[in-house]
Amino acid sequence: VPSPCPPGTYQPYKRQVQCQLCPLGFWCPHPRMTEPTVCRRGWMCDELGLTVPYKKCPRGFICEEGVATKIARQTLIMDKRKPLPCPAGLHCFEQTQTQNPKPNNYSTPQACYQGFFCPQGSGDPYGAGACPLGRYCPTPRHTGIVCPERYMCGPYPANTEPIPCPE
Repeated sequence: VPSPCPPGTYQPYKRQVQCQLCPLGFWCPHPRMTEPTVCRRGWMCDELGLTVPYKKCPRGFICEEGVATKIARQTLIMDKRKPLPCPAGLHCFEQTQTQNPKPNNYSTPQACYQGFFCPQGSGDPYGAGACPLGRYCPTPRHTGIVCPERYMCGPYPANTEPIPCPE
């Protein structure tokens, strides 16, 4: 007589003796499960036999439903099931769940500070840092545009537009 499958396992077929470990990208919280539960948004289910998701999506990434791994070797075979890098010009706090930014909803990507450059995968509003002296960054997506002649970009970093030089 088959015994019921414990948490962390499931069995989709009746009268089977051996239970199957919960696969990557899923979790199996209850005994006697016939199918695993898809990993929740904002979490990573990167272990076999998981009973509870406990790894939050890392800063700088978006974890949609079913994220299984962030290990580069495994992402080749699980392309659709890896965390997505936060888009350029935005930053993602830990546990970001969706790609659509909504101001002050910290489970979505948030705008970076004006005058700062945020490359893809930024985990805080300062990104890679302030726009350097002699350049200006009109949006957080710009790495810095060289200040044109007869304009100044300074005396401090983080300029969002060039200022005409005094005559």
